[in-house]
Formats: sequence, C-alpha cells, structure tokens
Amino acid sequence: MIDDIPRSQFLSGPMRSSENRRMTKAFAVALVGCGEIGSMRAAAVEKSPRLRLRAVCDIDRERAEALSKRFGGAVHGDAEVAVRAPDVDLVIISTSNNLHAPLAIAAMNAGKHVLCEKPLARNLEEATAMLDAAVRNGVQLKTGFNHRYYPCVSKSAELVREGAVGRPILLRASIGHPGGPEFFKRWFADPRIAGGGTLIDNGVHMLDITRWILGEVDEVMGMSSSARVSAGLDDNCFALLRASRAIASISSSWNKWDGYFEIEITGDEGYIHCRYPPMEVRIGKINPRNGRLSQKRILFWRDILLEKVLTYRHTTIGTFLCEFDEWLEAIEANRPPAFGAKDGYRVTELVQAIYRSAREGVRVPTPVPDVLKTPSAPSGRS
Repeated sequence: MIDDIPRSQFLSGPMRSSENRRMTKAFAVALVGCGEIGSMRAAAVEKSPRLRLRAVCDIDRERAEALSKRFGGAVHGDAEVAVRAPDVDLVIISTSNNLHAPLAIAAMNAGKHVLCEKPLARNLEEATAMLDAAVRNGVQLKTGFNHRYYPCVSKSAELVREGAVGRPILLRASIGHPGGPEFFKRWFADPRIAGGGTLIDNGVHMLDITRWILGEVDEVMGMSSSARVSAGLDDNCFALLRASRAIASISSSWNKWDGYFEIEITGDEGYIHCRYPPMEVRIGKINPRNGRLSQKRILFWRDILLEKVLTYRHTTIGTFLCEFDEWLEAIEANRPPAFGAKDGYRVTELVQAIYRSAREGVRVPTPVPDVLKTPSAPSGRS
C-alpha cells in the first residue's frame, strides 16, 4: 500500500518557505566553508526567499571565488572578518570541525546568529564555550542536524508521536558510507582536526534522532575498531544506549558498502522501519485480537524520482531549506531553535561517553547536565 504524503509536512523546503508568508524580513548570510556541504548550503540559501548570500570564505580562495560566481556574495580571505561583517545577520559554518568553535564564538561575539554544521564541537570544552557565547550575546545557535528533516525520518517520528506502534521499547539504527582511499586522505581522517572518526562524523545524526524519538539517554556502552585507518581513529563504531523506558543500538561506519542509513523502531504494538535510500517507511501493526501482523509501505516517490535526476543533492538541499525555515521562525519569535545548541551539546557529550566506554571497556552513565536543565535565554534580538 502506497500513501500520498503531504509534502509540506516533511521535506519540500521551497514549499514550506512559500507558506511562511507572515515572515517578510530578508536576512544577509555569511557562509564559511565552500566545500561539498558548503556548496549545498549556498544552493539552499539561493532557493530561500528569506535569505541573501552576502559573504563567502574558504581556506581555498579559488573555491570561494567559484562559489561566489555561482551564488553571489563577496569573497573574504579572512573568516573572522567575514563573520563579523556589519552587513551580515546570520553565519553558516560548514568548515572542518576544528574551526567550528572559534568561528562560531567570533560570530556570536559580533552579535550574529549562527548555524553550525554537525558535530557542534570536537569536545565538551568547545561546546560549553559555544553555549556560553550564545547566552552571553543573546543570539541563536543552531546545530545542523538536518537528518531530522528527511521525509522518512520525519514520518517515522510523527508515527511514534501518534502512538502508531504503541510505546517504543527498542531502536536500532545504522549509518555510514564506503569511505575509501581518497576519503581517508581528507581532514575527516585526522582526529586532531575532526575530534574522532565515523561516530563524530555520521553517528552523531543517529544519536540525535535516537534522543528525539526515545528521550534522554541515561547510559552508554561503546566498541570501535580501526580497520582501515590509523590506530585511535574509529572507522567502525557501535554503541548501546539505555533510555528511561527503552534501549537502542547504533552503528556508524566508513566501511558500509550500501550506505546510507536505516532506523528500526520497535513498539509494544508493532514496528516502524525507515530507510534511505530509497526514501521509504514500512509500518507493521500487531492485531491484539488474533496476533496477526498487518504491514504498510510508504514510498516518497517525488524524492525518489528527483534524486535519479538531481542526485542526493536534491534531498540534502531540501533538508537545509527546512532547517532555515525553522531557524528564522525561532529568531523572529525570540525563542530557542528546535535542534539547537543544547542538542548539539548533548550529542557531543554522548560521543565522548561512547569513546570513553570503547577505550576503557566500561558502561558510562550519562546523566543530563545542569546546563541542559536550565531554560535557554531568549535571543533578545531579531
């Protein structure tokens, strides 16, 4: 059985943007990092009726100039100058992980709202400094957890909220890509720059989605290997997590030949299976009278077909547009953004706990820290 899904509820960034007619102010954006992700961020900015690309910066000036020619924006040679520019309202950071904290803090100290790619930071010291800067300057800091906006993920979360399969008792998630020689030459495979391996690269998305669906995580166990990379860097990582009323397993890999992700949520009345690619959700429901399992499949044909023409960039850019919509709504409503700095902080904390567990072979408790129990300060500006 194939259901028609209202596109405005899930991906469809352009559709969502056109529906937000009450928001009229345009925001000027500085984009730092013009690589693969940065170029898709720029494409999403171009498609947003609310955003204008004002400045671009990259350590490779030729790459920044090429992006500027395509999408606009003045080319800056100094990232800290770009994020402090007086004609910029918002800063998007799509750099290597080691630059997230210093650039975000510089931008927030200049009064700019910031969207930072995942992971928010390499460690808790950096994440804490970023949260402090957001509160101190009264600005919005959003973490780039765009996977929540994949149509199959959004639909799965909606089904859980509606009680479609009863109370969640188990979640299993896997994510990854094949890696390869060229990938392992990039900064991702340098733990000093990245802060870790596949877990901090891909696994953070699954940790974020697990928290979103199951609630806070109380305890973790981890195990990792360095199969094709240097010792101390994980190219395969597994984690077991315990929430208040459920458990979860997560695997992240740079050796996953059939990437990209799948998530299975088992409830006490059925299951939800989310997979990309293709973009699909399978739902199984147990009949309490006879114990029979009825099953339904939801295929997101629009995205499946467009990806065949436009590649995965179609989906990624659409999720970025949805992120932008929610970010701007939060700024104008003077409220913390969904999937904000605290989500990024908490996932960073879970990553560190899993790495510690993998090193020491122990269970690691992960109580919610005080910094996440206090309400976020309103932005105070828009």
